[in-house]
Amino acid sequence: VIHSAMPAKRFMSNSNPELDRKKTVELTQFFLKHLVFNQFILISSLSARIEVETTYGKNRKDVENMILNSGGQVIRFGPLYGGKPRECTLKNILTNQHVFYSINTEYGYTDVNWCARYVVDNFQNISKLTEVGSPDTISLKTIRDIVNSTSIFGFKDDSQVCLNFNLGPKIENFLRYIEEFKVKTSEQQIVAVLHDISASGSYAGVSGGSTNNYGASGSLRPSVYVQRLSAWDATSF
Repeated sequence: VIHSAMPAKRFMSNSNPELDRKKTVELTQFFLKHLVFNQFILISSLSARIEVETTYGKNRKDVENMILNSGGQVIRFGPLYGGKPRECTLKNILTNQHVFYSINTEYGYTDVNWCARYVVDNFQNISKLTEVGSPDTISLKTIRDIVNSTSIFGFKDDSQVCLNFNLGPKIENFLRYIEEFKVKTSEQQIVAVLHDISASGSYAGVSGGSTNNYGASGSLRPSVYVQRLSAWDATSF
């Protein structure tokens, strides 16, 4: 059995401690009681080591102790990335939202697919407790600068890096991921086409004597999400 069913939403866990307890400790107790297995591996989080003072960290540490005491094994993952970003610190930076942690926080981001493959390939030979992830770290400040994020950051240092594990992929893989996300985002975020509005924001008239003269006017705020076009769908204006 590879148990990876514990939720990974820290804010939700700390805001709803009773619900998180049910989805971690009580759920794992159910698995241990009702499942038949030769080997039991828990996928846990570095939070079980670095933030046991929080609901999120304490519950995951309690589950780890349950598994270890029953003869199972624990694999802790650090910060993960891959696919479409979910609600997390990385997504908040990429989408210019508020970030709860310090800009100096250092994360050892690792591809979630790489981590999954590592578990599948090595589950028969892992030790009782293993931390798996990239040996490199990158600061939230560096990520912000690469993607030109306008996020505002908090004050808590949430640095996370795996201990005693040097087999993980280098941080260059993560850098390629956020660069690709940056390009895709810039291609998708053209949200307005300015037609007959001058650079100052005033009405400029409709070319060709079109009857669609709405007398539009207003202020123009420069934005990377706005592109001025002189033609659309083969029609000039």
